[in-house]
Amino acid sequence: MNAAYTSQMDSNTHLLEGKRVGDKFHCANGDVLQADFNAALNLRHRYFDHEITLYTPHREVRRILLARSSGATMRQGA
Repeated sequence: MNAAYTSQMDSNTHLLEGKRVGDKFHCANGDVLQADFNAALNLRHRYFDHEITLYTPHREVRRILLARSSGATMRQGA
């Protein structure tokens, strides 16, 4: 399973939102999770992600995640 960017993703939205500060992850909705727990939740979700495979380069993973984030923003604004 590809673990790229799992520690920078919000486990609630599965997008590159929120902020990791040390061992804490501040979610977009204001929740604060332990950073490793947040990453583990993202890994569990990544298992079912057919677009990101074990061999997807980290730059491609970032591109995919940013595209999803911008798509979510466009949908919310509509």
